[in-house]
Amino acid sequence: MFLVFTYLYEQSRQNYFRAWQLAWAAYTLHYGLEAFGHFRGPSAPLFFLSSLLLVAMAICIFVSTRLVRGPFQLKWYDAALALVGVVLALLNLRAHLVGGVFIEKPAPIVYYRLEVGLAAIPAVLLFAFLLYAHRKNSFAFRMLALSLALWAALLGAGQVRYPSSKSLAS
Repeated sequence: MFLVFTYLYEQSRQNYFRAWQLAWAAYTLHYGLEAFGHFRGPSAPLFFLSSLLLVAMAICIFVSTRLVRGPFQLKWYDAALALVGVVLALLNLRAHLVGGVFIEKPAPIVYYRLEVGLAAIPAVLLFAFLLYAHRKNSFAFRMLALSLALWAALLGAGQVRYPSSKSLAS
């Protein structure tokens, strides 16, 4: 998807495509770090950096809705959204630190998953793209809204943990 949005940006030079390109770059790097951590072993800095890339992805999508309407101007709520994302990333990191040691899969505890919080952003923003698609009668923006809906579902549903088959057998 990063390459698709790179191509779209090169063809149109629309800034919202650049924002989506950066969002997919951050998302791809997030999974690259997760894969690296899988082979290298769990690491608190790697986990936190991976979480920050998810925050960057969400911020890029958030900014893209305003870039559709015109040039970007930094607003107070951009910083507030970024701060909330960083705080969620820190809370998730803290949940994985047990006695000062990073544990990849901590004991079941109640905490807010970063991915679930970030899934709310594309879920809400899809309505902005649907409204814009309706005004412009644009199939492309309807598809963009659909992709936001799917992305939000994947971010949120990817955090559902199923019990192991051993616990199902008992």
